[in-house]
Amino acid sequence: MNTSACQLKVFERYCFHNDLEMEYLGIFSWIFRILPIQSSIERMNFFLRDVWKQSKIVFAFFVAFILGTIWCTFSKIEITPFFLWAHYSDKQIPTGKFDRIYITVNGEILDLPKLSRPTREMIQLPTEYFVRLEKTNYDTGTRQLIRSKLSSDFSEGAPSNLEEVLCNSVEQRSAYLSWLAKYIERIYGNRVLTLEVGTNDLVFQKDRSVKRGNSVVIGKFSRP
Repeated sequence: MNTSACQLKVFERYCFHNDLEMEYLGIFSWIFRILPIQSSIERMNFFLRDVWKQSKIVFAFFVAFILGTIWCTFSKIEITPFFLWAHYSDKQIPTGKFDRIYITVNGEILDLPKLSRPTREMIQLPTEYFVRLEKTNYDTGTRQLIRSKLSSDFSEGAPSNLEEVLCNSVEQRSAYLSWLAKYIERIYGNRVLTLEVGTNDLVFQKDRSVKRGNSVVIGKFSRP
């Protein structure tokens, strides 16, 4: 076989190979175009085309993953962390009330939503944790873990010492309320004479107003 004939054979094989690639890409492009996400899929086509040229195995993996994700989505199968259908499995029914903390300063309710987010969270998050500690008598999960896992492996006093280092205790109640009073004083510039922390129900009325009820006092602080 002369040189020109060999070149012709190579050219035909090259053309056939590229035609086969374009046929596969055309099939997948048609599949993706029928989906209701065409704009993003068109960008993906360029990506898949580059992957196809680099590695057929990686291309097959991406296509299998995409098609598997689509199938699981329409079959309502959870594939963490994508499309958790359990979040939306039932119709949410308005409860009409919510259990929330409240803080009164000098006899007036502290309006937390009016504060900036960082300031509000500096007050709200520690106070919510303080309320949980009070309701559980400071018997936290950390204490239970130390007792269950370390009691048999260490000396009798070791778990108790570790609890004192890692966990809050009832003795720190007044220290937290004192800190909270000083922090609120720094924000508003007014002296805090009395402070009360508790929980209550926020009940939403038909006129979109909110009423408080079932108040439970958790902790108090006062100074002369």
